[in-house]
Amino acid sequence: MAKPKVGVWSFTGCEGCQVEMLNCPEIMDLLDKVKVMRFPILEERDEKGKYDICFVEGAITTKEEEEKLKDVRKRTNFLVALGTCATYGGIPSIKNFLDEKKVEKTVYRNTSYLHSEKAEPLEKFIKVDYNMRGCPPDKDEFVRVFKDLLLEKKPKEPDFPVCVECRKKENPCLLEQGHFCLGPVTHGGCDAVCPSNEVMCHGCRGPLKDANIKREIEIFEKKGATSEDLKRILIKFAGEKFRTCDL
Repeated sequence: MAKPKVGVWSFTGCEGCQVEMLNCPEIMDLLDKVKVMRFPILEERDEKGKYDICFVEGAITTKEEEEKLKDVRKRTNFLVALGTCATYGGIPSIKNFLDEKKVEKTVYRNTSYLHSEKAEPLEKFIKVDYNMRGCPPDKDEFVRVFKDLLLEKKPKEPDFPVCVECRKKENPCLLEQGHFCLGPVTHGGCDAVCPSNEVMCHGCRGPLKDANIKREIEIFEKKGATSEDLKRILIKFAGEKFRTCDL
């Protein structure tokens, strides 16, 4: 049988998701079972034609990226949004809440050639078949999804909060200890890696669809959070999803 054709694409981001893919202990065995058509961090090329599976990282910030993404979607049977930038806009989307020109001048000496727009997730422009959340994505989830796709099984996205995994690991609740932990409203699937190391959840896997954000904000306010604290906390990874909170 012909090997599945796999491509990796990168838009606006740090390319850390690709690095995390290569950090997977099983990655070489997995890649041996497919035909790698494109993987920028290994070899920059784009073989023309159809893809069976594509992993796409990074937010979309320009019309050129938007058009390229749509072309990739047309040529791909199953497309995975890889990482928080791809699923929510991620760190690049912080600029959506700031003055664009001020941000540009802070970073670049010459801004005359810039034409960046808002940082948006992939799903705003195309249909995404699987959202692999996280900054970076969880290696175990990546391996599970990759194997499912090789077996022609549709992978299932985690649909529970980080708190579920904290409970299973019997972690002490950081929210109860006074920390601004986003675990109750954030997608699980990361094995609660941050709370397990006594670091509050920063929400890098984005909010659950039925998350009670208003209640979470009320808890933070009772713990002394100011409006600026709330904005800083909520826009870090998935700010566009929190716009209804008047950030």
